[in-house]
Amino acid sequence: MPVEPQPPEPSVAASGVASWPRRAGDWLARRDPGLRATKKSVRAAVFVPLAFAVAEYGTANPQTPLFASFGAVAFLLFADFGGTPVVRLRANLMLFLTGAVFITLGTLASLHPVVAVVAMGVVAFVVLFAGVTSPQVAVGSTAALLTFILPVAVPAAPSAVPDRLLGWVLAAAFAIPALFLLWPGRWNDPLRRGIARAARALADLASAHAEGRFDGAGRDRAEAELGALRRQFEATPYRPTGAGPSDVAVSMLVGRLEWVGANAVERPQAGPDALAAPEVRRANAAVSEVLTDIAAVVDGEGGQAGDPSTDALAGAVVRLQRALTAATAAAVDGFMAAARPSPETTHDPTALRPASTSLVDEIDPSFRTRWLALATEMAAELAEQAGGQMGRYDLRSVITRARAFLENAGRIAAAELHPRSAWLRNSLRGAIGLALAVAVVEVTSVQHGFWVVLAVLSVLRSNALGTGSTVLRALAGTVAGVIVGSVVLVVVGHHTQVLWIVLPVVVLAAGLAPSLVSFAAGQAGFTVLVVILFNIIEPAGWRVGLVRIEDIAIGCGVALVTGLLFWPRGAAAQLGRALGDAFSDAAAYFGAEVERITSRADAPALSEQRAAVRSARRLESAFRQYVAERGAKPAALHDVTGLVSGAARVRLAAESLAQLPTSEEDPGREPEAVRKAARELSRCCDLTTDWFAAFGHALAGRHAVAPAPPDGHDELHELLLRAFDAAREAGRPCDLHLTLRMLWADERLEDTASLQEALAETADRMVAADRPAPQP
Repeated sequence: MPVEPQPPEPSVAASGVASWPRRAGDWLARRDPGLRATKKSVRAAVFVPLAFAVAEYGTANPQTPLFASFGAVAFLLFADFGGTPVVRLRANLMLFLTGAVFITLGTLASLHPVVAVVAMGVVAFVVLFAGVTSPQVAVGSTAALLTFILPVAVPAAPSAVPDRLLGWVLAAAFAIPALFLLWPGRWNDPLRRGIARAARALADLASAHAEGRFDGAGRDRAEAELGALRRQFEATPYRPTGAGPSDVAVSMLVGRLEWVGANAVERPQAGPDALAAPEVRRANAAVSEVLTDIAAVVDGEGGQAGDPSTDALAGAVVRLQRALTAATAAAVDGFMAAARPSPETTHDPTALRPASTSLVDEIDPSFRTRWLALATEMAAELAEQAGGQMGRYDLRSVITRARAFLENAGRIAAAELHPRSAWLRNSLRGAIGLALAVAVVEVTSVQHGFWVVLAVLSVLRSNALGTGSTVLRALAGTVAGVIVGSVVLVVVGHHTQVLWIVLPVVVLAAGLAPSLVSFAAGQAGFTVLVVILFNIIEPAGWRVGLVRIEDIAIGCGVALVTGLLFWPRGAAAQLGRALGDAFSDAAAYFGAEVERITSRADAPALSEQRAAVRSARRLESAFRQYVAERGAKPAALHDVTGLVSGAARVRLAAESLAQLPTSEEDPGREPEAVRKAARELSRCCDLTTDWFAAFGHALAGRHAVAPAPPDGHDELHELLLRAFDAAREAGRPCDLHLTLRMLWADERLEDTASLQEALAETADRMVAADRPAPQP
């Protein structure tokens, strides 16, 4: 039979040519996920030259092109706001207004050396410190500082303010529309997406429990999503949410979902019967419905009143509350109707249950489901607040949101106004460094003082070592940029038209280099851009590049001195102290909540709660600074993450106790067995919280950690069993409620105490890693 002719195989050369674009695309996708840097750089390459050209040829004053070009760079390269189009538009408009104010103030201060230095320090501190309250402020801080650094470091008379503002207006007129017209990008909030994925995974797990079965694969999936959510939340050097009501709710929802997960992913140890009761199944089904609706609300762009997802969540919460009430009533009725053992019965906790079964699982198998329902209800409250991006626009709603924003921002900032706050210290250091740079400019009268100050902003990091290594990269990149720029100028000569042709390519390279190559490459690209811009505005040849090397070297020296003088140990030392405070305050909060249970006090432990929340926020800030810090870390990141998570678990355990339901009946005098159990619970709690307080002090002081105490809960378990029997014998629901609350507190106490051994080992490794190696 005839043989079908085969098409000729492509030559090696043709195959290589065909695969080259694919390989280049793969490389770009690895270096620039989502092509965010590429899109940003392309926008800048198109619109920075346009704004510059209009200012250069449409105005006669050289101040206008200068501020138009650098203003467009600030909008398109330095600020990269996220969120919905409305949120991004609002952020860019706020940057425009802030820049207009800073340009005016900087120009007015530029001719008065003392005023210029003081103003630079104050403005830098306010801008840098304000970044703790909002990711939009943190992302836009470099662009905002640029609008003050440029006018204050380039002296001019007050009469120059209109020309400078005109350049800023032209920059905004080109840059802001560009952000929404050229590759605008779809709204995507990764944190909200992560919350939604975790909520859906937990909903699937609760759905399996509602069917009366344990889903091991679903549990693993939920744990993985919760772990990914926590890593995503901690992945930025600033708070990933702002101070608006919905932003704060999103931030709090991360911890609340972890509380939900702590109850959902842990397999009940009392056997399949724990999920057999109809009330338990209905409660799990209601939990699954609420978690599904939480995901829909948080994941959407709407969420205000009247939105279908919000209305669905509200209805699901009502059904969850009914299911929780029914499950609690059924459990209490079952306890009261059960056969009452003899008061003389001696219980042996180890004989009553397997080693893997907790006391509360044995006595109250459905408690995990009820606690899960309570945690889910609290998460739903936050989800309703987190749902809407903007909400309604009537005057009353706008005023309400503005007031809430200011209150939340005040609380966040107040938590960081602490001597041990890494964010406060870095803001102070950045402000002092920039003020010193302006002082050096005023004293030395360098030709382009702007670059001295900008060099400090570029290379200053959170410790001296990081600053030093960045200085070397900055200088190396600058030298390389001067060489490249000089070659371009030598080749082009005085043909300014060719520089205009080269300018878009240079802008594109300056935008791509930091993300695709390195920090030094970014410095090189930015140097070439500056050389080209200044030679178009005022032709001076390759000497512009040499001037920038001199100015950058001076600025790097100021940054290095600042890093050596202020907090040279950097973020690692701040992290240790923040961890110490977080553990100590969380332990105090936990102890106060246990004391409230045993004493039947009604007032919540508000002062301890506030202290724990403030220290948790400082720890969050210190951890972000530690992760973002350049250079080698003294301790392994997974060890640090384990300690941060441990502090959060102690605080969340206290928060869960604060949400336990109370009995509204008159307690009267409880049985003696109940009082004995309460005293023993308080004693065991004191031992645990004292260890965590000492653990916190050891972390803060970088010294050895005391070993974890042995488990001494057997006597407490015996007393709790006797208390439970006595409460049932007395037939008083209020005593039964108190005993159940103590059982739940003991469960959380054991869970917290179980962390001690692993935390002690991790802390010892972290302390050892921070100590200098012994000299031979």
